Amino acid sequence: MNRSTGRVVSLNTIGAVMRRPDLWATALRQAWRLVPRRRSTGGQSYVDFRMHTQYGNDASRVTGKRRADDVVAYLGWCREWNAMLRRGH
Repeated sequence: MNRSTGRVVSLNTIGAVMRRPDLWATALRQAWRLVPRRRSTGGQSYVDFRMHTQYGNDASRVTGKRRADDVVAYLGWCREWNAMLRRGH
């Protein structure tokens, strides 16, 4: 993913998440978890890796809206998964 694509995705994603206050805490938690703790000197970034595993070689052709919708779905899954873990299942 190039920088300009990343910015567009970020704006679309931020807008989609802002419309879902129920996901705000989960989004912040996931953003914190995805912050690199140290610089990597090689290999694909996590986001590039996830984009490729989700969309394959067509990742660059996926629209910002679709990516934003996918992030909202992912955050919903994270929220449910964390709630299940807290309940001890």
